[in-house]
Amino acid sequence: MAHYSSLPFFAASTGAPLFDVPTVYQDADHPWHTALVTDLAGITTEELMLFKQSRSVFLHHIEDRPDRDMQLRIYYTITQLQLEIGQWRKRLLSDRTQLAPYDHPDLKDVPVDKDGLVSLSAFQPYDGGFCLQDEVFTMAPSTNQTNACYWLLQELHDPLLFDRVKIRLDPLIHQPKALFHPMHFRMQVYGKKLDWERIRQLSTPEQLEFVPDAELTRDVGKTELVWKPNGDEIHLTCEELPTEDCLSYRGSRYFHAIFDRRTGIIDHCDGAIRYYDADSYIERRRYHIKANEATKAGIRIKIFHVAEPSHASLINLVTSYFVWNQDVFDYFNRL
Repeated sequence: MAHYSSLPFFAASTGAPLFDVPTVYQDADHPWHTALVTDLAGITTEELMLFKQSRSVFLHHIEDRPDRDMQLRIYYTITQLQLEIGQWRKRLLSDRTQLAPYDHPDLKDVPVDKDGLVSLSAFQPYDGGFCLQDEVFTMAPSTNQTNACYWLLQELHDPLLFDRVKIRLDPLIHQPKALFHPMHFRMQVYGKKLDWERIRQLSTPEQLEFVPDAELTRDVGKTELVWKPNGDEIHLTCEELPTEDCLSYRGSRYFHAIFDRRTGIIDHCDGAIRYYDADSYIERRRYHIKANEATKAGIRIKIFHVAEPSHASLINLVTSYFVWNQDVFDYFNRL
């Protein structure tokens, strides 16, 4: 797979290649237009043929267009940029010696904890990002999609939670305030109260497993969830495992919370990405998430932490974090 010279621009964009690539291509005055045109011209005929065969249903609408060859090159480039951006972010987040974006001069006085998280109290909310001095930073997305945490951020901006939240800043996306214009989306997630008293009385683990419709979901293999008693605590753990063919650029979404059965208070909750290679993925699939061995495989990158969320906030956080996962949404809405 060729490296794209326009990658730095698209990787740092608050948009997504699906929307940014056509925009840059059509704007001859854009500073990255020439680099993109060079990338488009460099795609081989063989690459295009293989791509067209693999995405024939998706691409049928361009067949009658006079510029279908260029449209095919644009769609191919969108796909490859998404892949390369995901792989780049995975390398940066997985390598503990990488400092991005914490080597930015505006962050020099911001404490970073052992998990690479920073407290939101050090920032000012700014149009879906977090502003410090003149730079706006963003949260590392939970999947390879730039907008994966968009709905979760709506919950984390809650004034009742803001000062109790820590997040992992995205190593790729941050911009000066004057240039920061993120995309906005419309979506609503509703949460209903869990039967906390029933959960409180659990004496043995209560486990679930969801397998999505393969025709509707391309990159999720299955989702596992467990409520696990541990003394006076009940641990909620949920993990959305990716399919094996997307391990190079995407990890799993992993959520954990601790419920104190004595007080009824949720001690904390946090979300993470877990990256697997082929061997650790095989090891992980040997166990359900309820087993201690399941938490040892792969590399775990924490991306947010919330201290003592309310019961309602927890449901909003978990359903927003697993946005697009219909099984998780349905589960927490019927309990």
